[in-house]
Amino acid sequence: MKKLFLILILTAAFTFTLSAQAHISTQSHQAQITAIKSLPVKSGNELTYFTAGDDGFLIKWSDNNEGEHYQISDVGIKLIAVSPNSNYVAVYESDGGSVNKVSVWDWRTLTRKFYKKYTDSITSLEFSAKGTYLIVGTASVDGAEFYNTSNWSKINKIRANTSIVNYIHTSDTEKTAVFYSPAGSLAYYNMQTGQLKEKFTVIQGLSQVVLYNSNIFLAGVRDNTIYVLNAYKGTTVTSIKASNPIILSSYKDSNLYYLEYDGKNNYDLKMLENLDGQKVSNPRLVKSFRGPRGNAAINTGIKNYTEILLGSKTGSVYKIDTDPSLSTTNMTEITENTYSKIYDMCKAPSDFYFLT
Repeated sequence: MKKLFLILILTAAFTFTLSAQAHISTQSHQAQITAIKSLPVKSGNELTYFTAGDDGFLIKWSDNNEGEHYQISDVGIKLIAVSPNSNYVAVYESDGGSVNKVSVWDWRTLTRKFYKKYTDSITSLEFSAKGTYLIVGTASVDGAEFYNTSNWSKINKIRANTSIVNYIHTSDTEKTAVFYSPAGSLAYYNMQTGQLKEKFTVIQGLSQVVLYNSNIFLAGVRDNTIYVLNAYKGTTVTSIKASNPIILSSYKDSNLYYLEYDGKNNYDLKMLENLDGQKVSNPRLVKSFRGPRGNAAINTGIKNYTEILLGSKTGSVYKIDTDPSLSTTNMTEITENTYSKIYDMCKAPSDFYFLT
C-alpha cells in the first residue's frame, strides 16, 4: 500500500518563507513536467537539476537521484530559470488563465526574494549570464522586462519594446542581449546603451529555441521540423524533418542533440554535428531507446555534458547518456510513485481518515 503524503498548498499568506523544509525522496511529480534546468557545476563533477511541473512542485535532483521536493505554488509551474552565480531559481506560475505570477526563491534558505503578478502571460524567463538581471518576457506590448537582482528593482535596459519574445540570451559579458520573437525576428540589443544593434527577419513560429556552438547557431522547432539558423546572419543553415522532436542541447554545446519519438514507445537520440561553424551534418543516430508511450510519453529534457535528464507527461523523470550504442535499451526511470495525494481528511474520535 502506498504511503500517504500530505501535499502542502502554499498560498499568498506564505509571503516570505516556505512553510516546511524540503521533503527528500524519489517521488515523481503528480502531473506533467513542464521544464528542466541544470545548475552550474561549481565543484567536483556533481550534476544537479531542477524539474518543475503542473503539480506546483519544484524538485532539485542530485547525482544520487534523490530529489528535494518543494511545493511553491497551488497552480502549475510553466517556466523556470536558474541563476548562474547564486542560489536563486525563478519560476513562472500560471493556471493557464488569469493567474500569472513570477517569483524568485533562494533554494538553500527556502526564502522568497521576489514576487510579481502579471495580467498577461509570460512567454520567456531567464537570468543574464552573470546573474545581474532577471529578464521576463511578457505577452504585452511592452515585451521583456529587466529586474536588477541586487535589489529586485525594475530597470529600463532596452530603449524599445521588444514585442513578444519566447527566447532570451545575453552574452557572457552582459553587454549584448538577443531576443527571438515567434513573429519572425531575431534582434540584438546593446545592454549598455539600450540601442538596437541588429535585427534579422527569420522563420516564424519556432519553439524550443536555443543558441549553441558559441552562439553561432540558433535552433528551433516548427511543425515537426528542426530549423538551424546562422544567428550572426539570420540565414537558414538547414531544416530537418523529425518526429515529435525534443531539443536537448544548451548554449554550452557545439553540436545539437535532440530526441525523436515515433508515437509508440520508440525513441531515437540524434545529433547534428557542427561542421566548422558554417554548416551542420545530416542527422546522426547516437542510440535508440524503448520508453513511455501515449499519455506517459517524454515531453521535455535537457543535456548536461554527457548526461540527459528527461521528463514525462505523467511526472516521471528518466536519465540517459550520450554514449553511442548499436543496441536498443530501456530508458532508466529515477523516480517512483511512492506517495498518494490526499484529497480530503476528517477526524474521528481517536483517528484520522484520509481520502486518497
